[in-house]
Amino acid sequence: MGYKLNRKIKVEQAALYSRSELELMSEYRLREVCRREHIVKGLDKNLTNEELIEMILSYCQSFEDELIRKEIPGGRERIEQVLDKFSIREPEKDELRISGKISIYEGAALNFLDDYKIEYKDKFLNTNALIVSGDKKVCAVFNVVAMGDKKDSLYLVKEADLSGVATEIKDYSLYLMEREASGFIYHTYMGNEEGNTTLLRYKAYKLPIMDFEVLPLIDLHMPIALDLGSTNTTVAMYADSSYYRQINTAKQRGIKENTICHTLFFESVGGENFTEMMIPTVVAVTEVKEGSIEYAFGRKALWYANLSYTDKGFSVFYDIKRWVGDFERKEELTDSKGRYRYVQRIEIIGAYLRHVLDITRDSFKCRIKEVYITVPVKQKHVYEQMLSILSEMLSVEIKVTLDESTAVLYSFISKMREKNRLKDGESYKALIMDCGGGTTDLSACKFKVHAKGDIQTYIMENSYKNGNTDFGGNNITYRIIATSKTENCIQTSWT
Repeated sequence: MGYKLNRKIKVEQAALYSRSELELMSEYRLREVCRREHIVKGLDKNLTNEELIEMILSYCQSFEDELIRKEIPGGRERIEQVLDKFSIREPEKDELRISGKISIYEGAALNFLDDYKIEYKDKFLNTNALIVSGDKKVCAVFNVVAMGDKKDSLYLVKEADLSGVATEIKDYSLYLMEREASGFIYHTYMGNEEGNTTLLRYKAYKLPIMDFEVLPLIDLHMPIALDLGSTNTTVAMYADSSYYRQINTAKQRGIKENTICHTLFFESVGGENFTEMMIPTVVAVTEVKEGSIEYAFGRKALWYANLSYTDKGFSVFYDIKRWVGDFERKEELTDSKGRYRYVQRIEIIGAYLRHVLDITRDSFKCRIKEVYITVPVKQKHVYEQMLSILSEMLSVEIKVTLDESTAVLYSFISKMREKNRLKDGESYKALIMDCGGGTTDLSACKFKVHAKGDIQTYIMENSYKNGNTDFGGNNITYRIIATSKTENCIQTSWT
């Protein structure tokens, strides 16, 4: 009797977990992780939650906890003191390649959409990388991460808080490190490592780059447009000629001159990647600290909501748009460890808007000074009160410009213009029913087009008919259309 080796069997690679992710799980789910990843020692019934977490991390740690993500005074200088003792290796030809020029914007994050990437190599996954000048100065710190579960490339990313500096002596290089060396660099940066005489065992891979530059954020001459929806939120800006001439990453981001550009929200949750022009209007509380509260937003908040439902009870909020009518009321915030605090609703709304505007800043590398927001007609006055407070809170001027139903009409007119269906001097009438995720407005409008050369002028008359700030959602628009079609069919059959 013989045995045949089956080379086609695929060995599943263990999933990777971070400490913060495991701390949100119940004991039952931690033991499920041990079973799924074949960690036999983790099946011991006497192990506490903390011991289970340490056990899982010893086998399946993602090392995300050792990524440099915030600015620490003196951190780069401490790295410079030990870096010259590393064993520096230049990779063989075509072993590793990176973009010839790397540009970062001071005060903006670097993310996947900036598209600075290298070939996927497991030894560099979730490590720190450095930009080093010819005079051995550390100019910037990046994280080397994968886009979700994809294994085609690794990306250079950085948080907005991490600063960068360009030096007079150029000759820049990108230093990549394996996990052990990266972990040492992390602890050195944080000030946790003392002098080590065996630094030569750590090595860094040196990739020359043509240029590295640190640019200021671009000042916008036009406001950002924001639609805070009951279900989803979307943001857009107009890329005029002045902005387009200054942005270096237009090609990577698909930005075209004199066009409307939407903020793209990239989220990697549960092994899936989402790149969308909207973000769910959901907020989850991840940690309640003495002087601050940490939140998750969008799809990540929905993922936390699932954990809250199955494992631990912590606060998740879906209807923050409905809070506008009573924004000073306090809500109880609870995290997975049972710690709680009471905060005003407007603080939670402010945290969500800050997150959305930060992503917009990172996407367009711009300094946001003014935001125009659409609101339900019935709540225009209360929105103006709330937004005046939020403007001070976020250091951004936020104004009410259009009611939501009129904004829909502007979109309709824009599409008619693109198709050349508007005639000069002709009057048009429209009945606008805006059925959103939680509010509904009904407005009537009459508008007329006057063309003079290439300039078109629109004379509009709006009248508000009806609305409800507590009616919407559940695909209400499609259900109304379906009902109307059904009734029309019945009436037609009777006649």
